[in-house]
Amino acid sequence: YDLEISHALLDTGSDGSHISGNITNHFIKYFGLKLDRKKVYRLTGAVGKKHSIGSFSDLPVTIGIRNNTLTISDEFSVLPTKKDNNGNDISLFILGTRCQHRAGWESIVKGEFIASANRKSITIPLSVYNKDEEAKLQISNSLKKNN
Repeated sequence: YDLEISHALLDTGSDGSHISGNITNHFIKYFGLKLDRKKVYRLTGAVGKKHSIGSFSDLPVTIGIRNNTLTISDEFSVLPTKKDNNGNDISLFILGTRCQHRAGWESIVKGEFIASANRKSITIPLSVYNKDEEAKLQISNSLKKNN
């Protein structure tokens, strides 16, 4: 089982990376990950003023398009899930500067995110949606714990 997230926010003003609780539920259900409820933070920034409900340490995330991917790990704070005006969950996947630096990111120019790590370089267009070339974040089934 892979969990693909088609959109993420690159927050150049946030040290940490964050995900919403509804995404966390998939990590727990399908990958058997444990949320560290003792590791909570008071956060401000793109998410407003919030308290996290826990954290995942060293969560590997693969970013890229098709075979042009790069895997990096970061700690993700989990935020309570909010609802939109129709009562649907609002999913958040925010990559902070620590995660961006681990990916070897270069300054964003020409609307592209360029990262170079592990002897590999990738380029992802930003703020552009092309269904055939859709950039995805993928949480690999390699996270699944052996029972």
